[in-house]
Amino acid sequence: MAKKSKKKTTKQINNKKSKKSSKQINNNVSKKNNDPWSFVLYVLKSLPWWVIKFIDWIYTLITATIVYLLT
Repeated sequence: MAKKSKKKTTKQINNKKSKKSSKQINNNVSKKNNDPWSFVLYVLKSLPWWVIKFIDWIYTLITATIVYLLT
């Protein structure tokens, strides 16, 4: 009988921990949803550096072409 009561208490403790962690996750999600720029920053931070360098290179080529054609 001691084993059964021990199992019940560990299940109760695990349930309490999972409830706390789910509340913390919900709080973090609700905080992030309030700020519209948080998603933009998340996307920019998750991009690899070479993608950003490639976009910068393309922008530089387009700008240089426009300046060359206008002069």
